[in-house]
Amino acid sequence: MSKNQPKGTSVAVIGAGISGLSCATQLKALGYQEQLYEKIRGGQWSYEYSQ
Repeated sequence: MSKNQPKGTSVAVIGAGISGLSCATQLKALGYQEQLYEKIRGGQWSYEYSQ
């Protein structure tokens, strides 16, 4: 399987700090579909879904 070929696997990354963003970038480069979650005011979770 090629490094950039989509793998068909979705991975959740919890936390949009520097480590979470770095992790999401590396996962995307490896062909994974990542979803980035961050806790916002009131205890709710927001997420960014990249395609």
